[in-house]
Amino acid sequence: MDVAFDSLGNTYVSGIFSDNVFRIGPGGNIEQIIDASGDGQGNALSRPRSLAVDSQDILYVASESNSANIFKVEPSGNISLFFAGHLHGLTHASDILLDTNGNLFVIGRTSNNVFKVAPDASFLEILDAQGDGANAFVDPRLAALDPAGNLFVATMTGNNAFRVTEAGVITQWVSPSDLGGMIYGVAADGLGNTYFSPYFGSEVLRVDALGQKEIVLDQSVQFPLGWITGIDADSNGTLYSSGLQGKNILRTRDSGVVTQIMDNTGNGLVPPDQPWTVRVHPSTGEVFLCDTGLDVVFRVEGCGFSPASVTPRLGSGSNPNAFVEQSLPVTGVEWQTTVDVSQGGGSLSTILLGGSSTQLGTAFGELLVLPPFLVLDVGSETHNLLIPEDCSLVGRTLVAQGAIVQGAPLAIQLTNALDLVIGTH
Repeated sequence: MDVAFDSLGNTYVSGIFSDNVFRIGPGGNIEQIIDASGDGQGNALSRPRSLAVDSQDILYVASESNSANIFKVEPSGNISLFFAGHLHGLTHASDILLDTNGNLFVIGRTSNNVFKVAPDASFLEILDAQGDGANAFVDPRLAALDPAGNLFVATMTGNNAFRVTEAGVITQWVSPSDLGGMIYGVAADGLGNTYFSPYFGSEVLRVDALGQKEIVLDQSVQFPLGWITGIDADSNGTLYSSGLQGKNILRTRDSGVVTQIMDNTGNGLVPPDQPWTVRVHPSTGEVFLCDTGLDVVFRVEGCGFSPASVTPRLGSGSNPNAFVEQSLPVTGVEWQTTVDVSQGGGSLSTILLGGSSTQLGTAFGELLVLPPFLVLDVGSETHNLLIPEDCSLVGRTLVAQGAIVQGAPLAIQLTNALDLVIGTH
């Protein structure tokens, strides 16, 4: 039902109906690290719905049963009961998550509350059924934390979502009218945006740090979607969503470009049945999908996160500095550039793109790129070139050059070149 990661390359997977958690090592070794016996001291693990890992690589496992027992599993294998929710008025822990200070947030589905548990196990109830005083907090399910430490919690029966700041200020962040009710999925990226999806719905709402709202994914997408069952977002503003009827995973860039990174064939051997929880690894970019119908986890390999860069190069000739990037060249995204045709009075502009550079003097400027192919953009000063979704490009240096093509008699004025380092989003 859930997947979590530590800094040692281990992946953790929870079995909500088998009452256990497995650890998968970097080399593929699989071991069960906790079962229904919990800590072995009479505190049982029942329906582990959610997992979280802290900076010490300690795994926290939450029971979604009435006990709301939260266990700590240390890298050494030692298991202890960290928080027994039912003893303090919290029942059915539907989600847990950790902030950068090691505080654990526990969502109580049937007790309609949230506890903040410090590393020393001291605790504080920070949200209850009263919500923000004007809007009730009823039937909370999943939650997310943004980089500023704000907690966002979605409710199904309440049909809304709340934000709780580090200072404890509570605000209804999404109202029942925003998504039509039964809000289930929640995610936060590294840019201050939060994302919400309904339980029986086919759209995702993005809310920025100022509270501005926009639908960023719906049935108009060209790929099969159906009910969205799980969402997650990475630090760069990319949204990942799993579709129950589409049996797939979609990735939505902050530019609006949507791609299907897994379709209904799965890995080609095992087709998905009930795609549910989706998680993106914070450092490798790999995407994991829990399939609750097959009791399997799919992994979509990623390129990792690598920075992109652009360096202008004029060469030794008189090439005008008229070719400028408008965005960074990253895989899977349209790279935008402009050519200032006003300097040459041309009506057409082109981009030459090559894997190596040369310097050839011409009557129209200096050719700085030895192009394997040519992209012609007729009558436009702005170019949109899709960088392929190809991990082999990441980290490579390519060279691009603009050109201004003038009418009859045909003349070409070459611009400066751009040295590109292809990165990931």
